[in-house]
Amino acid sequence: MRLSGGLRFGAALALSAGAALAQDPAAAPAPPAGGGDGTQGVVTGSYLPPIITQQTTGPTDFNPDAHLPSSSQAKSDINQGDTFDFARGKEGATVMRGSANAPGIIATEVQGNTGIYVVQTGDTLSKISQQVYGQPWAWPKLWSLNPQIQNPHWIYPGDQIRLTAAAGPTLTKQVRTLGAGSGPPSSPFVPPDSVFLRQIGYIDDPAKGIKGEIVGAVEPVQMMADGQNVYIILKPNESVGVGQRMTVFREVRDPPEVKDSRTPPGKLVKLLGTVTVEYVNLKTRVARAKIDESIDTIERGAKVGFVENEHRIVPPTKATKDVTARVLTSMYPHVMMGQHQVVFIDRGSQDGLAAGNRLFITRRGDTWRRTLSTTTSFARTRIEMESDEHMPYEAVPLHGNEQDFPEEVVAELRIVRAHKFSSLALVTDSEVEVLPGDRAIARAGF
Repeated sequence: MRLSGGLRFGAALALSAGAALAQDPAAAPAPPAGGGDGTQGVVTGSYLPPIITQQTTGPTDFNPDAHLPSSSQAKSDINQGDTFDFARGKEGATVMRGSANAPGIIATEVQGNTGIYVVQTGDTLSKISQQVYGQPWAWPKLWSLNPQIQNPHWIYPGDQIRLTAAAGPTLTKQVRTLGAGSGPPSSPFVPPDSVFLRQIGYIDDPAKGIKGEIVGAVEPVQMMADGQNVYIILKPNESVGVGQRMTVFREVRDPPEVKDSRTPPGKLVKLLGTVTVEYVNLKTRVARAKIDESIDTIERGAKVGFVENEHRIVPPTKATKDVTARVLTSMYPHVMMGQHQVVFIDRGSQDGLAAGNRLFITRRGDTWRRTLSTTTSFARTRIEMESDEHMPYEAVPLHGNEQDFPEEVVAELRIVRAHKFSSLALVTDSEVEVLPGDRAIARAGF
């Protein structure tokens, strides 16, 4: 049998499919007539079973991708635009189509004029802020209007959130278009240069605020974290209620004694997380609580109580008086601290410091000269280049009294929380390492 051109390979595959697919030649239709001009695909020899012609197995309009969303279906026309289905399967579903002239469209719709929003499952402050103000980064304003929210990351279905300082106007649909390359507008609700930081610890009496102690867990683990359940033994004459949230904390160590500094009374206390009480037996003084969040590992022996544990938005504020403080330590006993680390200083609210005050760490003297205290005497020598003798060297002269040198600012601190005798501060800028004992100065009016 001789096949012309392009049918040779196809026919060979068809014939190799097996005799089970062959039909009786007497019952088969006659082969199609060729064009007579040698066109490829025309049978010119013996009879070919019509296997190739029997490929249609269903209706010609069958779409194998019909069960897929439109954005996932194959496109035979490359000029056909993609579509994206929202709320697929529901009547009145919204469809967004791409357009070269519309880089992005954000639409929100909120109804009501009471100024109060009831939290639904899945809500967050940033999500509600997007609905109310048209921008998710305005959530600090919502938080400021609702002091009952202790932690902005934890709101619950059924909570009532005030949207405005007073009953606000009707909230209607807002549409905002973001052009190509345009960034989000700056938020008018958060002051510039604000620091966002949560309270991680303090120096004070570690017995203050204790309601009980974690003594066990539901899960077979030594170290507990988010989502796990713990058992708490309450102190005598102490009681808590179901649904109450408490802070988990533990005593870390004594504040260090640093030269020329004041040692604050109390202990360094570290905050570990937050729990919500789910069960209380006042007779046995045993409670069960769920860990909502963990800043660090929670273990048996940790204390629970009503201790302040919150995120803080700290804009810079002017100091009301001159204060000189000393850096004591960080939460971990680092020898050196740097930018974005949290440190404790030995002055607090009793000394006139408040959250937002800026302190500047200053040093005086020849920086290289100070490094010689940790090296051998050879580090001070240099080669005498102008001498004609064989490799002579000399000591580098160190003239002048370093105390006469001007002070230079080498780092900046921002007070996050001022306690009575000490403060928690963030290193917002640093040119060199911050050391325990470094002097930090706040200037009135700055």
